[in-house]
Amino acid sequence: MNKNDLKTIPTRIVVFNAKGGVGKTAISLNLALTCGHGVITNDRFSIVDQVLDESRCLILADKDEVPQIDRNVPLILDFGGFLDERIEREIKRADVVIIPILPKSENLQSILDLIEEIRALNPKQILIIVNEANQDEFLSIKRVLATYYPDVPALPLRKSKAFARMINKKLSIDQITSENNLNKRYFGTLNAQFNKIIQQLSKGQNA
Repeated sequence: MNKNDLKTIPTRIVVFNAKGGVGKTAISLNLALTCGHGVITNDRFSIVDQVLDESRCLILADKDEVPQIDRNVPLILDFGGFLDERIEREIKRADVVIIPILPKSENLQSILDLIEEIRALNPKQILIIVNEANQDEFLSIKRVLATYYPDVPALPLRKSKAFARMINKKLSIDQITSENNLNKRYFGTLNAQFNKIIQQLSKGQNA
């Protein structure tokens, strides 16, 4: 982990996909544990309050507005469901929008349509995270993105039991990997992938 990358991570990050089960909360929590951000989510059944102190997380009810929080406070907004005015407003305010996808449950056109929706709201920085994809699936998505949206990077994230440990231990993937050589062996690739995500976020902030 390059500590300098953590110093330039965007302060306001939105993680969004209308679909559930694509890895939004796992990504949000690991970024929060790694970078020190708080998390606000509109998932009423979220586990964020099981991992983060109540001072660092908030679970919104269905029609709750997002509280006004100073821009200097590092914050991740973990949003799913219908793209309503509340979510649109926070996407417009964000420094970066992360879109996690599962290639097995989404077709390429739906991914392109979602990117177009987000770009209409926030042209600053979009990052696609391709969850649980094999190499061929990831490269296929990356080629399509390069054709239609060459400025939108895509990074892979493998399926791993490390996420369950992260939740149970309330530790980042980086901390879990550093615990012992066995964890480094099993979770080192995942940790390296997350480090690349952090590097991309930091790079985008400085672009």
